[in-house]
Amino acid sequence: MTSTLLELVVVGMKDRLLIASDDDAYNDSLNNSGNEAIDYVNMRLKPYNDSVTNDTTNKGILIAITCDIGSGIFKRRHMPKDFDTEGWLKLGIQKLEQYIKNTYFKGRIYIVGEEE
Repeated sequence: MTSTLLELVVVGMKDRLLIASDDDAYNDSLNNSGNEAIDYVNMRLKPYNDSVTNDTTNKGILIAITCDIGSGIFKRRHMPKDFDTEGWLKLGIQKLEQYIKNTYFKGRIYIVGEEE
């Protein structure tokens, strides 16, 4: 049986959030957070004609990044406001920015103040 992208993301989110794989209590919220994370990653990759839904060699990396971002979104929705909920979200966004830099800007040199 082939898992859908959302199913893969939710499994990764449950792992990061220490939610038992057979615990269905948060599935609706995990699905919503996972879909939001997929949309965010796809939006950031759109200028490069890439997406987490593309069948690329980097799909595993992109799914892991999407799981991080989705976990952060989930935590923001379910944790008290005074609790630090930025960890997974920050990590996922940092990984995504690094992925974009390494994949699409590798070997390019930019000098501030000069035009291309």
